[in-house]
Amino acid sequence: MSLKIALLGDICLTGKYDLKNNPEALRQFDDIKVFLKGFDLVIANLESPLTDKNLSFVCKAIHIKSPLVNVEILKYLGVDAVSLANNHIFDFGYSGYASTISALQEAGIDYFGVEGREILLEKGRERILLGGFCCLSAHPSKANSKGVNVLNYESFRSFLERSRSDNAFPIASVHWGDENVHHPRKDHVAFSRLMAIDYDFLLHGNHPHVIQGVEELGKSLVAYSLGNFCTDEHRSRAIKNLIVKHARENQKSFVLSVDIESSEINSYDTIPVGDSANALLVMGEEERWEILNLSRSLVKNGNSHSRHFLPSFQGSENDSQNPPRFSVSWFLARLNYYFIGAFLKGLINRVRYRIIFTKIRKIAQQRNVA
Repeated sequence: MSLKIALLGDICLTGKYDLKNNPEALRQFDDIKVFLKGFDLVIANLESPLTDKNLSFVCKAIHIKSPLVNVEILKYLGVDAVSLANNHIFDFGYSGYASTISALQEAGIDYFGVEGREILLEKGRERILLGGFCCLSAHPSKANSKGVNVLNYESFRSFLERSRSDNAFPIASVHWGDENVHHPRKDHVAFSRLMAIDYDFLLHGNHPHVIQGVEELGKSLVAYSLGNFCTDEHRSRAIKNLIVKHARENQKSFVLSVDIESSEINSYDTIPVGDSANALLVMGEEERWEILNLSRSLVKNGNSHSRHFLPSFQGSENDSQNPPRFSVSWFLARLNYYFIGAFLKGLINRVRYRIIFTKIRKIAQQRNVA
């Protein structure tokens, strides 16, 4: 008997998805809750730390948090485990992170992707290993052994090797890519294809806040970005009048439904989800075609089922090759502790990213991977 798994996109329990701000927030999830009951395991990326703390000295342009009461939404949805390997889980420092862990544990929800933490699960006859990684392209606040697990060649390969040793199928939640871009980075496509030469795995991508394509690589499956499962606008605590609003594209997502049988992906489906009339609903064929077309764009001639790694992919460029340009007035409007600190950390992350992916590109070239 197969193990049926639902993978969800980014969850930020803020705004209208915050029980403290909207006492009726649970009702928005009624239909999705019924849908998710059909799965043996529900896994998501929790982007908003659960904390009642209001002050943060972490250098960020946007700080995201969610009151502790909102762990009830995760319970209501039947979420079994969350990845914390993302760029916002430490927005309110270690105390905000610690309160998140405490709230999850009290609710009976497991977590992974931080401080080297993985989860080995046995469900019926199936064993799976859950691991989470944050790419430095997402600019995490704490990218070290006491923070989020950093994505690099060695860490990911070690995770896949451990899954083999444990006779478990590996599922990796990876926070990466460029925000509001429908195509993954070339670096990340090459990375996925390189790893799929030697290993079979499932990759659950998040961070871009819009949907990206799904690619079959032999017996591996890579969903580059599932989009926002639920999130509302965010107000900056560091930059006056800065509000991150969400367009229609940011309200689209899909549930990646995967059946695991005999430690292999037996089948999968992409089920579109969207915010409609203040309720999260399973969407129709038009949204399915959008996911399919994005998937077809990943590989030449729309063939994403090939074991061959084609050099024709046209994805978004590496930001270390094309750094953003800003005007002097743009900088002057943001001269404060939070922005300056975030800017300096961003520069460091770009250097670290370049070192990591220069190595990966060399290995990929040696193995003739796109």
